[in-house]
Amino acid sequence: MKELGLGYEKYDACPNDCILYWGKDESKIKCDTCKHLRWEGTKDDPTGEKRKVPHKVLWHFPLKPRLQRLFMSSKTASFMKWHVEGHTKDGRIRHPADTPVWQSFDYQNPEFAKDPRNVRLGLASDGFNPFKSMNVNHSTWPVVLMPYNLPPWMCMKQPYFMLSLLIPGPYAPGNNIDVYLQPLIAELKELWDVGMTTYDASSKENFQMHAALLWTISDFPGYANLSDWSTKGYLTCPVCHKHTVSHHLRHGSKQCYMGHRRFLEKEHPYRKDKRHFDGKEEHGVAPPRLTVRTLLNVDGKYDNLGVRRDLEEMGIRAGLYPITDEFGRAYLPPTCFYLDKKEKELFCKILKKVKVPDGYSATISKKLLPKSVRSPLIKLSKYFRDLCCKALCPWELLRMEKEIAVVLCQLERVFPPSFFVIMVHLTTHLATEARIAGPVHYRWMYPIERYLCTLKNYVRNRSRPEGSIAEGYLVDECLTFCSLYLSDEVTTKFNRSSRNEDGGESTTEGLEIFSIQGRPLGKGNSVVMDDEIIKKAHQYVIFNCEAVDPYINHVDDFLPENEVISKDLRLLAKGPNVVGSKYERYIVNGFRFHTKYLESKRKNQNSGVIVTAITSSFASTKDMNPVSSDLAYYGVLKDILELDYGRGRRVVLFDCDWVSKGKRLKQDDDGFTLVNFMNVKHHHEPFVLASQVKQVFYVEDPLDKGWNVVIPTVPRDDLKMDPIDVEMYLQSQPSSSHQRDTFDDINWVREGVIGEIVDTTRVAFSSKG
Repeated sequence: MKELGLGYEKYDACPNDCILYWGKDESKIKCDTCKHLRWEGTKDDPTGEKRKVPHKVLWHFPLKPRLQRLFMSSKTASFMKWHVEGHTKDGRIRHPADTPVWQSFDYQNPEFAKDPRNVRLGLASDGFNPFKSMNVNHSTWPVVLMPYNLPPWMCMKQPYFMLSLLIPGPYAPGNNIDVYLQPLIAELKELWDVGMTTYDASSKENFQMHAALLWTISDFPGYANLSDWSTKGYLTCPVCHKHTVSHHLRHGSKQCYMGHRRFLEKEHPYRKDKRHFDGKEEHGVAPPRLTVRTLLNVDGKYDNLGVRRDLEEMGIRAGLYPITDEFGRAYLPPTCFYLDKKEKELFCKILKKVKVPDGYSATISKKLLPKSVRSPLIKLSKYFRDLCCKALCPWELLRMEKEIAVVLCQLERVFPPSFFVIMVHLTTHLATEARIAGPVHYRWMYPIERYLCTLKNYVRNRSRPEGSIAEGYLVDECLTFCSLYLSDEVTTKFNRSSRNEDGGESTTEGLEIFSIQGRPLGKGNSVVMDDEIIKKAHQYVIFNCEAVDPYINHVDDFLPENEVISKDLRLLAKGPNVVGSKYERYIVNGFRFHTKYLESKRKNQNSGVIVTAITSSFASTKDMNPVSSDLAYYGVLKDILELDYGRGRRVVLFDCDWVSKGKRLKQDDDGFTLVNFMNVKHHHEPFVLASQVKQVFYVEDPLDKGWNVVIPTVPRDDLKMDPIDVEMYLQSQPSSSHQRDTFDDINWVREGVIGEIVDTTRVAFSSKG
């Protein structure tokens, strides 16, 4: 397998991570720094030179042959030029190739950019326990590379990950990780300076392949190891660098990072607000940016006696100071974001009862907290939802950069300083980083974490976990490589359909209405339809068939004698057969739908549908110029009906209960759309074409019986590659018009809720211990 580049090399390492016995140090028998012997010794062989069993072994998987393999098969070679020849250029950011980072790199390195086959790489690393345990008794660090030349539906997928290094445990290398990176860095330097002759199967010619490393991916602790930037202390933020605003909380024993008013516009009212912040006006400006990072992890926060004493020491929010009695007990007044026992139980019930669509995960809480608390939290949730879109608009990111500063300032008005650890502060820079480096999907740790789980599954010998991973990776790499040469009819990692693949539109000659879009799951049941159902279903099909429009508009006209009527139109005029088919599951438009009956037996919710119709309205009875507007119909799927018009012509319809306007539809102060399906009457037009629907799901409002909050969804694999793509913002999304900045006074002590009593003597004893 080594002839195909499917192999690895092993290098001995110092057990204290001082040196790697590689290159000029290859022949040494002990470490120059710690004087530790290279090999494990025994009584008969103190120096270990006879057996030569090393204390530590680095597994190196050469990068150059693995990059060459990307061009050996025509199935992947053509996609390595996609970033130049294939991607959509309409101003949206869908791929790193659309970003200023990529374009700036091309401008500064024109010779590299001249050949689109030159590879741009990302590097990721993180430690994990190979024994499927969450403790840190053993930490193995893989170094993974991913090529960014590939299109979005291939990039960041595991078949295209390249394991470059496997740094052994049991202890993490820490800041000495650079010792183990030496072989990889040497390869990258050679690929940048010299390149490597490579055969391109798509053009059937040789070329000189070069490679460049764009950025690294890691969590925040791992960032400290890879960059040597301290992620603790006063100057933790790598973007604000020496201008980082931080404060040490003496009683809470932690560092807080506030001062987000610097990022506001100069005339913003929050800049002069002393009472709700740190007691001072803010006249500073946003710091110049040093570098960029992406961090989407948020640690847990807490509120305790130490936090309240810090507030007292800082002289802010007097209503939350601890009140100490003569018995040494301190009463902590309830904060405005405090939830009592009943409210916590209610929130947990929401989480337990909520059903979300297949492959989706979401939680929501409403009205359990005062508006001053929930409003910035909702804004923060919308910020992350917009940030995680697969297609970003630069102008929207500029808006988000301004909005997140306001949101963090609103959180500063509510939460204590202990809330603002570095992970909260770093959200300030995320929109800017997305605008510079592209969608977060190409730079976050989630694909890497899933890949670490794959590596864990390779472990068979617990005494040599790294060896098991190395061998398992080679076997998987070999199978993946060989599958490129199999027929397309054989299902492999490369041509496997996604979970909700609808099969596209089946093209048939004739009327477009008979082109089936989507596919059913399971076997349908034959049913005999009554006249009322046939009439309503057939009527909807006719009014949604463009070929019928001329006959509807000119129903009084006689057809010319030489008019030719197509066979499909005759079948449509004849009407459907009495016997049709019913299904309980159907996939269309990238969504998986279930009927309400089937959903009642499942843990997922897949019955929520939405259809947007164009309606005309008049300003008054005398107005003769109608105005067209979109009207959203929210529904619950009852049945999936397939009409048979004969000769293989079929139409799939969804039978739903509908709510569109009136007393069963409303919008709350937070911008959420609520619908009420309780005892809803059957709509006189219950049917829609399956191809017309999109999916939503409903979360029951526990404080308003019968009402449900509408949450929109998007297909999981929707990359929005259409060059004329206008994203539809559903009415149920919180909008800026409903999320105005609040400048009124905040009552930090929540009324009607009992606070917490703390024994100060025990707290003092535990802090000393």
